[in-house]
Amino acid sequence: MERNKLVQLTTEYLISLPDESNLTMREAVMQACPEAEDDIKDTALFGLLDDIETSVRKTGVVLDFTAHDGLVEGLPFNLDFVVRKKRLQKAQIVSNLLCYGPCPEPEDAVEQRLTISATGRVWFTEYLYGGMGCDKYPMGRRLQLSIGKEKAMAILSKIANYLEAEPELMFCTDIGDWNLITTTPSGEVETMTCSLCGGVIVDDIDLTDFIRGIIPIEDLAVFGGGTEE
Repeated sequence: MERNKLVQLTTEYLISLPDESNLTMREAVMQACPEAEDDIKDTALFGLLDDIETSVRKTGVVLDFTAHDGLVEGLPFNLDFVVRKKRLQKAQIVSNLLCYGPCPEPEDAVEQRLTISATGRVWFTEYLYGGMGCDKYPMGRRLQLSIGKEKAMAILSKIANYLEAEPELMFCTDIGDWNLITTTPSGEVETMTCSLCGGVIVDDIDLTDFIRGIIPIEDLAVFGGGTEE
């Protein structure tokens, strides 16, 4: 089978898979082109790996190999990856840190805004209390960074899973809250609000800890809670 045909069929197979599918490139090629099994040798797979990954990326789908970052392992076409499909274009999490209790110090953070884009870009803004009589909160930290498409789409996939699960939200009267605003690739906007008490679990993962583990910003509030708390 011609190389271009192998790339085309494997690309079509990969983009047909559900989001967060896990497999290796060898498995993908064999599933897409079973009749070519005798023709596909390891030497051919070395070149096909880059060609297929480039072809898939042009469709907006990303093959996430980041679980292997920094590791010395086997041949690249035998390493598993996760298929990342763009279900959300971006998500913003606004964490309100104000609660009943002692008056904050002027330098205490009272709000964090974290925006994650499928492009891999992250924006973070933190606002401080500033003191009594301030007509608006002064800005504290303001950061922009890139975490890469793979990691950004991993976060957005988990957030999409959480929304689709239609979780039962918990509300408390003595703590702050979080507001989640998501935008789909077609521009549809959805919002969700809950108390800043953690417990945002999806796929048996604490979403606060998951985001903190990927985005290297100190003292991220996100949804509250998490193992560090």
